[in-house]
Amino acid sequence: MQLKPCIKRLVSVVLFLAASFYAEAFPAFASSGYDELFTVRWLSVDNTDTTAAVAREKGILEAEKKAYDIVLKRLTLPSDAANLPVPSSDELVNLVQDLSISGEKTSSVRYMADLAVRFKSDAVKKLLQDNSLSFVNSVAKPLAILPIYIQGVRTVLWEEDNPWLNYWREHNPDNPLVQLHLPYGDALDNESTAPLFSGSNSFNIQALKDRYQVSGILLLEMKHNKDSLNVTVIPVGQSGEDSFTRFSLTVSLNAGLQKGMEAAVNAIITTLNNEWKENNAVYFSEASSIVVIVPITSLKDWLEVKQRLDKAAFIKHYDLQAMRKDKVQLTISFARSPDKLATELAAGGLILEQTPKGLWILYDAKNAKIPPKAEPEEETSDTEISVWGISELKE
Repeated sequence: MQLKPCIKRLVSVVLFLAASFYAEAFPAFASSGYDELFTVRWLSVDNTDTTAAVAREKGILEAEKKAYDIVLKRLTLPSDAANLPVPSSDELVNLVQDLSISGEKTSSVRYMADLAVRFKSDAVKKLLQDNSLSFVNSVAKPLAILPIYIQGVRTVLWEEDNPWLNYWREHNPDNPLVQLHLPYGDALDNESTAPLFSGSNSFNIQALKDRYQVSGILLLEMKHNKDSLNVTVIPVGQSGEDSFTRFSLTVSLNAGLQKGMEAAVNAIITTLNNEWKENNAVYFSEASSIVVIVPITSLKDWLEVKQRLDKAAFIKHYDLQAMRKDKVQLTISFARSPDKLATELAAGGLILEQTPKGLWILYDAKNAKIPPKAEPEEETSDTEISVWGISELKE
């Protein structure tokens, strides 16, 4: 029996509310990291119709459409904006995991509320994949920001009259793709950053990274001119795949300082997000595959490798072809290049190497390398696959 969209939505809301009672002013979903990319909060609904019930139904549907648009643009490249699929109302409801509703108010013909919408990550990714669209399958490691404000000959950071710092304190945006953390600005932070204002070109980057558990620091240098704000974003303390590049931007002060800083923050976030997406988007339309040998000494070795493979963003799926007591043979289908796959696997503690004969070997970096004893075997049936009777695939 097919449920109508309104009934499906009601069931979704009821199930969520039954499972989630939080002390926060606005209910929060129990998700973090990559899952947060599929959640949109603080969607205001204010709808008027023939009855409050009709206004509610239409308002929630509009909020879901808006959230869907935000999530897809968050995941995909700007160049694909015109190619994003537009689902029907039924399809949209089937993509929604659940809703959170706060501050409901109604009259006889009006409905008002704040909504948070969470989508089914696997369903959204399948939709994008079916439409041959590239999308991010991972989030950046968090960064700390230092909002440095320059006006005339005066440069300030933690001072109370720093409007750039105060703006971030009041409007620090929710950006799950590239999370930006504002330090406390207390005595410890003052001590770590003091060299910046004493003619030194360096400061205690590691102290800030350790304290806030971030991968690097962004110096957000804002120069307040007569008619504009010039902002230079300088990444420091970063390395490897999580590095960002330095960039600058200029915004007008025609609408005042607050609006100018709002535009600057939006531009910073957009630039960081786009750079992350350009460097990490998964191109499943260009997926390729390789046969890989995983040397093992026990079932535990394989299960640990498998757990890491399941978290690899660029892997579309892998097929277990054969398993023996000393090795596992896989076919891995992945997006991007083998070098990019190897880099991503290395970040998860796995080493992917190719021998001079062209054989791909995958092993746990924490263990001593165990050389394979044979070339890849012919694909076997499920009954022949495993000494332990295990046959598993990555969905």
